[in-house]
Amino acid sequence: MNSLHNDASLQDPKKVTIFPTALLYGVLGGIVIIVYTFLNYETFFAISNLGGAISGFFIQASIWFGMVILAIRKHRKDLGGYISMGRCLGLGIVIVIIATILYVVFSYIYSTVINPEIEKQLIEKMSWFFEMVGMDEDQIETAIQTAPDVELSNLPYTLFASIFSGGILGLIVSAITGAVMRKNRPDTQ
Repeated sequence: MNSLHNDASLQDPKKVTIFPTALLYGVLGGIVIIVYTFLNYETFFAISNLGGAISGFFIQASIWFGMVILAIRKHRKDLGGYISMGRCLGLGIVIVIIATILYVVFSYIYSTVINPEIEKQLIEKMSWFFEMVGMDEDQIETAIQTAPDVELSNLPYTLFASIFSGGILGLIVSAITGAVMRKNRPDTQ
């Protein structure tokens, strides 16, 4: 990627855009999230018990933070070793939105083509949660039978929701990461 930028552009942040880096790490992050989701759909690891849910949360957080950290590190190198908080935020938000959109498209294909019963299976596997909140077996069975579709198969709705939620998640992840990794130019401090 550095071959695309000459030495002058490494020093001038106005000539270096975030989009090549955001696209690369957004797609890579999306692929990692898709692999994790596929494994989770096939094993129900993160939804079958409390321990799985907690470890699933930490696995996903590691994926989100990891891809943003790697992207900020690369983009900071492209900028000659400096990166502003604004660039960190913009980069992280775009990365997470791209990855989230890829995840939604995968979930749509998975829930409509590969395993159309996944929505019901997910709800059934969450019976441990219903038990934790005090529901008896009849209430759990009623909840499972009357549960509305999880919206995995409603592509326009989930794409819109993913752009919004991905933007918020990207803001949170990149704000935390950027606060640690930003390095302002000496002339802008």
